[in-house]
Amino acid sequence: MVYIKHKTVNQSSNARLSELLDAFSRGDIVEVDKIVPVLPKLANENPNLLLEHLDELLSLFFSKSSRATLHTYEAMSIMLSSGVGADKIGEALIKRLNSEELAPIELNNCRRLLERIRETNPQAISQLIPGLLNLAKKRYLTACEAFGTLLIHNPDEFEKNNIANELVGIAMNQQKPYNYLDFKACILRPLLEKHGKAPYDKIINQVIDSLVVEGKRLIMANDSRATRVLDAFILIAESGVALQKEVLDLIEQARNSKNEDIHKYSEGLVIKPGVA
Repeated sequence: MVYIKHKTVNQSSNARLSELLDAFSRGDIVEVDKIVPVLPKLANENPNLLLEHLDELLSLFFSKSSRATLHTYEAMSIMLSSGVGADKIGEALIKRLNSEELAPIELNNCRRLLERIRETNPQAISQLIPGLLNLAKKRYLTACEAFGTLLIHNPDEFEKNNIANELVGIAMNQQKPYNYLDFKACILRPLLEKHGKAPYDKIINQVIDSLVVEGKRLIMANDSRATRVLDAFILIAESGVALQKEVLDLIEQARNSKNEDIHKYSEGLVIKPGVA
């Protein structure tokens, strides 16, 4: 139980709760369980007032009180549904997710709230791009999910920031294949479903360019991770995207590789050039 010293609260007036939250921010002692049940009601009545106390809300959300976390999650969800605070809440969550030590339950709570931002205000993701790119190095799936939302709702920002290049690079360089599988599920498959529509074709070309760069490097190094690149090109070709000469040359290099994994994977590859 978290405690903060102050008078008890038994009404939900804006002024009273504001007073309590001010006390909380000063470190005075008030019983948290007497504050948090009021938060969702206030979020409905005056979400902008809660935005003024966002630091206190986040402190309650990240506290060890499960009841405080539950009520503040509900309150911030209502705020997000009202179009209030998506960018500021998102920035705070990304900062927290970048922490070295994060308990599984806290990680799950952060991801759930970030998911609410994606659901209620997907356009806000464009304001979180720098933080999400940094987050991708540590929590790839969480960042990929957010970028998947950006891809669908704001593809121009996705293309302008060349996010595909960053995500491909991380996915191909990880020792374990999980990041590539996340990339394929969150980005590549949804992207290929949009083939033939601008600006998605530009993004597909960015992905292909990044894959060629990574593929050349990995094949030259006889690195089995090159099979991820080949797998991606199979998916791209099956979606009807025309593959240019540089991709076909890359596949030929793979067939001549001394690495058994790369050689075997490429042997079964049948990709025709210029398939529309």
